[in-house]
Amino acid sequence: MGELIEIRDMCKIYNPGENEVRALDKQIADRKQLVETAKAAVDAAKAECDAAEKNKVNAEKEVAEVSSQIEGLQSWRDEHAADEGLIASFEKIKTQFK
Repeated sequence: MGELIEIRDMCKIYNPGENEVRALDKQIADRKQLVETAKAAVDAAKAECDAAEKNKVNAEKEVAEVSSQIEGLQSWRDEHAADEGLIASFEKIKTQFK
């Protein structure tokens, strides 16, 4: 018994829309890649903003701490200003008795 199907002189039949479909598929793939790249850039920018916000909060805490220390030192200076006056007076008197 011979073969049931015999293929001879096979050729491709041109499909007029095939190239256009492939071109559109490529454009769609390219645009999807562009969207993914843009999303990644947005995510990276958000991460940088979050880091900057944390740095800002830490800097504000440090400024508040240093401001508090300055206020404490100024208060101490004001409390001991009279002592400095006494020391200066003592030094003046001490030099008079030499």
